[in-house]
Amino acid sequence: MKIKAEVLEDFCKNILIKLGASEERAEIVSECMILANLRDVDSHGIRRLPVYVQRIEKGLVNPKGKITISLDKKAAVVLDGGLSFGEVVGKCACDIAIEKAKKYGTGIVTCRNTNHFGMAAYYGSYLAENNMIGIVISNANASIAPWGGKVSMFGTNPLCIAIPAKDRPHIILDMAMSIVARGKIRAAEEKGEKIPDNWAIGSNGKPTDDPSEAIKGSLLPIGGPKGYGMALIIDVLSGMFSNARYSTEIKSMFDLSGTSGMGHFFQAIDIETFTSADKFKEKIDDYIKDIKDSPKKEGVTEIYLPGELEYLSMIKKRKEGITLPEEVLKKLQRLEKTYLNTQVIFKD
Repeated sequence: MKIKAEVLEDFCKNILIKLGASEERAEIVSECMILANLRDVDSHGIRRLPVYVQRIEKGLVNPKGKITISLDKKAAVVLDGGLSFGEVVGKCACDIAIEKAKKYGTGIVTCRNTNHFGMAAYYGSYLAENNMIGIVISNANASIAPWGGKVSMFGTNPLCIAIPAKDRPHIILDMAMSIVARGKIRAAEEKGEKIPDNWAIGSNGKPTDDPSEAIKGSLLPIGGPKGYGMALIIDVLSGMFSNARYSTEIKSMFDLSGTSGMGHFFQAIDIETFTSADKFKEKIDDYIKDIKDSPKKEGVTEIYLPGELEYLSMIKKRKEGITLPEEVLKKLQRLEKTYLNTQVIFKD
């Protein structure tokens, strides 16, 4: 079933408003969530709405949570998210980082007492649109074992680096430190599908193609020990550095026994401080052209830049709509009936 992005965004926004969020906050969360679907990152899209609702109902996410500045020293700021939506805290952090970068050349904002902040590319794109080079990282509940171990110690810990272009799509590198996002394994579990046996190990430390066993075990890091090292560093910078939780202290969003407690790290680098922003972006456009025009291997028709496939997906899905699997539709139908007292949006 294909549904227009605007319809899904309005639906998500209206559900969150019913649960106590302001219109502005509901719009931020909905925009981030549906952008993930548009960019073909469905693991962070509207399938997350039901668990967000559960966490609000349990008091683990405060839709009205007050975001406060705990520290403000020139280019450095620490935010306390007040258990608000991670997306709202993240957007606030980006705005502050941009403001600081315009004044000092760079701005760094760390965040604690926050929640799952969705797709990191949402913030990277926003920073790039504001003539910033953006660096966005976050820790998450433990799902990757240290290299050589079999017990999870680090989250998938996403890293996004965004570089603005002038007339071409921005370069948006957005990747988890695991071979695959944990959400894709949960999606496979919901569908009753097997997973490739190089994605994860079970609790016995051996490779598995069973998504349920993979969730009990550990995801495998990208690049072997290199990905493990990156996951560790991100955990320190986004969690420990901001006095948020880290390593095994963080609770999964699906664990309703307590607050998540993860941390985020945002850095904005003002291009204009170092060089002409227009000339820099023109160079990036030329650089992209050189890469795309470089000799291709046999059978390859196009070389893509980081984030380009997601950008093309977004253009296509804005026109054609977003396809939702049956198990997601059923959950959204229940939310519609419960909170909006209607049964029309997801009706066949």
